[in-house]
Amino acid sequence: MKILMLIDSIDIGGAETHLVDLSVRLKEKGQDVMVVSQGGIYEDTLKENSVPYKNLPVKDKNPLTMIKNIFSIRKIIKENDFQIVHAHGRLPSFLGGKACIGTDAKFMTTAHAKVENESFYKYITTYGDNVIAVSEDIKKYIISEFSVDENIIEVIPNGINTRRFEKRNESKDLKEELDLREEKIKILSISRMDDQLAQIALDLVDIVKKDDNLELLLVGDGNRMEELKERTRDLEDIHLLGKRTDIPDIMNLSDIVVAVSRSALEGFASEKLVLLAGGEGYLGVFNEDILDEAMVDNFTGRNSKNPYHKDKLKEDLYKCIDLKDTEEGNKIEKLGRKIVEDHYSLDNMIEKTLGNYRNFLVNKGEQNG
Repeated sequence: MKILMLIDSIDIGGAETHLVDLSVRLKEKGQDVMVVSQGGIYEDTLKENSVPYKNLPVKDKNPLTMIKNIFSIRKIIKENDFQIVHAHGRLPSFLGGKACIGTDAKFMTTAHAKVENESFYKYITTYGDNVIAVSEDIKKYIISEFSVDENIIEVIPNGINTRRFEKRNESKDLKEELDLREEKIKILSISRMDDQLAQIALDLVDIVKKDDNLELLLVGDGNRMEELKERTRDLEDIHLLGKRTDIPDIMNLSDIVVAVSRSALEGFASEKLVLLAGGEGYLGVFNEDILDEAMVDNFTGRNSKNPYHKDKLKEDLYKCIDLKDTEEGNKIEKLGRKIVEDHYSLDNMIEKTLGNYRNFLVNKGEQNG
């Protein structure tokens, strides 16, 4: 199959990392895949795995730029005879849907999140003729809020590469590079450093700087990065790592992961204790008691009724610390790994996605035009 992937960027983020993993694994399985985006830290990963890549300013909302992008994408589709255009994100989906007009390509999207539906952007929200929803709650949301036909939606959670994310020996070279202290408990948080997500990072900084037994690693970038840099100036136990692609190695240096969604699942796969705290909702210390509630939305917390509060974050962080190297803590770590293997592995996601592509291509729906 010949598949064109569209996304606004390939930087730190759940949808972005998912698209890179998906594209690389599809290429390994003999599919003809190309990625179009505005660039990011994972460009080199695509190139290293021989996935063709085209940089276009698809994040630019200027109407003239958007028109140019539509014609550029249409040209790429026609020149490469792509059968499927698979878009991820609101603006790439709008551009991809328009670009497919007048081509033989079939257009589809993945719904990664509950996008707002009150502004002008509601009217450019495009889902295509086939939709992958990453969770049941998102499927219900796009049906109720955007009137998407239930019959064209398939639920396929984003997959975690369990070959990359697994428990293994620490990288001594990386530990030396990051200047980590052997005796300290290492807290890791991976996210965009924007808005509420950055607030969680800032709150972690305040907690860790008051405890000489702790060390904090923050991975990501965003609109509050300068604030974080200012707050952490001269704090030797706080490490701002910026954008990184060696997340599996960093994960294995940590003791506790504070994250939601994909980063939480990567923590599970690496057999780490995970505190589920994020911008969409707060769930607390991961354990079997909250498993059913957390799985409904793939550990994002977006359906949680628990409000986030710094004091609760601190309380739960120390609960995780108390679980470290205990029989109960080890049991929780093993449970996390099993959940990923059974429900969120990249291999399962790839097979389901390939099946969805095949069904979509044989569907005798309306052609673009």
